[in-house]
Amino acid sequence: MAVDAGCGGRSLRERLLARLPIHTQKLQIRRWTRSDLGRLAGWPEYPFPYGAFAFSFRGMSAGELDRLFARREVDAARLSLVVDRRDESCVAYVALMRIDWEARRVGDVGVRVHPERCDRGIGSEALRAVLQTAFGAGIDSVSLDVAASNDRAIRCYERVGFETVGEIWRPAPDLVEVDLTLKRFAFVAPHVRHADVAPELRFLVMRSCRAQ
Repeated sequence: MAVDAGCGGRSLRERLLARLPIHTQKLQIRRWTRSDLGRLAGWPEYPFPYGAFAFSFRGMSAGELDRLFARREVDAARLSLVVDRRDESCVAYVALMRIDWEARRVGDVGVRVHPERCDRGIGSEALRAVLQTAFGAGIDSVSLDVAASNDRAIRCYERVGFETVGEIWRPAPDLVEVDLTLKRFAFVAPHVRHADVAPELRFLVMRSCRAQ
C-alpha cells in the first residue's frame, strides 16, 4: 500500500477513510455495518426491468450474512458504504471495488438505491459526493461498467462526470428463453448479440478522473 511522505505518512486508504462520514445537503454517507447488511438484504424486489439488480445476498441466512460481511471487510481492495437520509437508514449503497491503492485507481463501482427511493436524485447526489471525496483523498480515476440497456443508470453516471471509454460483452444466459421481439424487451434487444453458447449483453465502460 502506497504511503505519501507529503501527507504526514498516512496511506491513501487511511486518508480516504479519515474523510468518512461524508455529509451533503440531504445525505450522510458512511461505512456500512453488519446491521446495515441485514437491512440491505431485506430490501423489497426491484420492479421490471430492474429485477436483475437485486443484491446477490438477498435471502441469505444470518450466518451467511455474517460470513459475507467478514469477507468483504477484510478485502483491502473494497470499501462498502451506505447512505442515510434524515431519519432513514440505508436508502442507498455504494461500493468502491477493485481498488488499486498503489496506482490510485478504483476499478469498479456498485451503486444501488432502495427500490422505493429511486428517481429522487439520491444515487446522483451520493455518487457525486463519494467521487469528490475519493479524488480529494488522492484517487486519480474511478471506472465502472453498466449494461448499455440501463438508461437510468447511464444518465446518473453522466450527471456526476463519468464518460464512456469503451464497451465489453458478457454472457447473458438469462436471456436464452426471452423473446426479444416482444415490445416489453425493446429496451434491451439492440444491446444483445447471439454467441455460440449463449446470448451476450453489451456493457459500457465508463470512467471519471480527478481534475489535474
